[in-house]
Amino acid sequence: MFSSVKAFQKNAAEYGRSLILDAGEGWNQFWFTPYQGPAIAWLRVATGVISLLWWLSFLPNLSLWFGEKGVLPLSTLETLIGTGSRSVYRFSWFYLGESLLLTSCLWMLGLIAILLHTLGIFGRLSTLVTWSFVISTVHRMPMLTGLMEPVLTMSLAYLAIAAPPLNTKKLRLWRGKQTQPSPLDLSLNRLAIRLLQVHTLFFYVVMFSTQLRSDTWWEGEAIWTLMASSETRTLDLTVLGRTPWLLNLFTHGVLIFEIAFPILVWNQRLRPLLLTLSAIFWLFLGLTSGLLLFCLAMLSLSLAFWPEASAESGQQKIPNPA
Repeated sequence: MFSSVKAFQKNAAEYGRSLILDAGEGWNQFWFTPYQGPAIAWLRVATGVISLLWWLSFLPNLSLWFGEKGVLPLSTLETLIGTGSRSVYRFSWFYLGESLLLTSCLWMLGLIAILLHTLGIFGRLSTLVTWSFVISTVHRMPMLTGLMEPVLTMSLAYLAIAAPPLNTKKLRLWRGKQTQPSPLDLSLNRLAIRLLQVHTLFFYVVMFSTQLRSDTWWEGEAIWTLMASSETRTLDLTVLGRTPWLLNLFTHGVLIFEIAFPILVWNQRLRPLLLTLSAIFWLFLGLTSGLLLFCLAMLSLSLAFWPEASAESGQQKIPNPA
């Protein structure tokens, strides 16, 4: 009897030890396995182009957005956000002043940072500076931002963790020699990719759960509401209003895709299909809703799920966390 209890305790201890070791090994493999693939470089370019388009949208009239007589002067902003009554600090370069000269200089510096980030020059530094200007704009106009800004600031923050694409042909010619990233950089690449993947799936879940609170999504009329908004739509597809069943199918299809993508994208066989559907989904939604930059930003995050090349073989794919 005593020997049986002792054997059980020994087996239980060994099982617990192996369970903890397997969990730790799986955690480290998922988050920190060295990664050297095209997704980081392409994500830098994609976020850079989207940031550039968004940044240029302020150019026609900087005084309107950042000036003393604009839509949200600093005095009004301080009243709205309760500056001085809270301990929360929101960083912004545009808190320095409201003169046209100052805001123009800050805008130009932000433009240079975005271009350097897009080209992969100065690596993490250019990405961090780009992020600082984007988040400065968000904090300067918190009441005027939309759906795209959280996606953009998140993408830039995580890309600042990753190593710059030092081994691309473009930068080899620029530096005059071939430079290989260190093992630490490769592990940080994996961390950046995983954070982008997890946060992207979080956005899908949030969109799905938010839409379920609206009756139009349950009744299948949400897509028609987007198409009928003449003020925001990019493409006029109101001709589809003649087929209500098709609009209902599109509406419920959007919901099904938004909840299926976070669950099934980890499957290696289903991933190419889901990424293809993602491209169709976001382009269709961008054209019908008018939220083109937001949809392009979400579409660019699909690059984080591209098949990867490991530092050793150059052909290893993302391991299935399951």
